[in-house]
Amino acid sequence: ERVENLLSGLETLEHKIYWLASIRANFYKPNFISEEILLRMKKNGCTRLSFGVESGSPRMHKIYNKQITIPEILEAARLNYKYKFFCQYSFIVGAPYETKKEIIQSLKLAKQIKKIDPLGTIIFHTFRPQPGCKLYQESLKLGFKNPSNLKDWPGLTKTSLRGYCSLDNLPWLNIKEAKFYEYLTIFGELAFQNI
Repeated sequence: ERVENLLSGLETLEHKIYWLASIRANFYKPNFISEEILLRMKKNGCTRLSFGVESGSPRMHKIYNKQITIPEILEAARLNYKYKFFCQYSFIVGAPYETKKEIIQSLKLAKQIKKIDPLGTIIFHTFRPQPGCKLYQESLKLGFKNPSNLKDWPGLTKTSLRGYCSLDNLPWLNIKEAKFYEYLTIFGELAFQNI
């Protein structure tokens, strides 16, 4: 209903406004964000879509409580490309209990997405413990040092090359893993760019 109201309002404007939206892969459904809605979004100035894929692993999706499936992600990529949206697909690496096999699953899914949606951008972020989520409590058990006040939270990123949680704040990773994930966040993005 909110999307319908937004689009109806945009259709009455004299001047076109360009905008972007965050969306979930499981919203692409005939009774929710249908192809008709996507077409109206595009006609009414939506140029970019962004959503969190997070992982190529169904197990990690359950851990993140994503409530999306790999087929839904691939269908969303197909529709994004069909309607020529510039879409950002973001992944998370370095979470507690994530295996090497699951990182490879993420890389393979990123490759599949890029093949389906060559306009899309793939972004890898290092895991960032967020208060209130299940993995935050697990992170504390594994040695993550909780900032003592709000002012200390920005300090978590001070040695990160990407401005996300620096890997020295993720004690479940050894040095080799931490370096790999840090480089993946930089070079993985470059590898999947539109050139």
